[in-house]
Amino acid sequence: MDIFLAILSILLAIIGIVGSIAPSLPGPAITYLGLVSLYFISDTDVSGKFLIISAIIMLTVQLLGTIVPIATAKLTGASKYGIIGSIIGAILGLILFPGLGFFEGTVAGAILGELYVLKDIQKATRAGWGTIIGTIISISLQIAFSVIFFVYILVKVIF
Repeated sequence: MDIFLAILSILLAIIGIVGSIAPSLPGPAITYLGLVSLYFISDTDVSGKFLIISAIIMLTVQLLGTIVPIATAKLTGASKYGIIGSIIGAILGLILFPGLGFFEGTVAGAILGELYVLKDIQKATRAGWGTIIGTIISISLQIAFSVIFFVYILVKVIF
């Protein structure tokens, strides 16, 4: 049973890394499930307290993944229409073009939302750039979380 859980832990962590890059999967949450399965292996010393702390970190990373692109769009001058456009674009991009559609939809939505109100291509493009920067930051945070816990899981399983 332990070998099955060890393999499951590693596979979930790998899927979590992929999910951090492809926003159609909740990467950090999947990686966390790998950590939870590691908890049930008798040879590892993963504590319940560590799981709770890791869950809080994972939830924070997931929340920041939503907030940071919106915040950076706002910092670069996006109006509420740019923000609403980025949210609608993210959802449509995720549904219509799984994988990178989330990223592209967020940017396109921010630009189109700004163009709808301002009719100013420079301000709309600036809002789009803010969304791009925020999305890159949030994806980087998710990748960092997933890779760190993947390495942790590997060390616990192998050693």
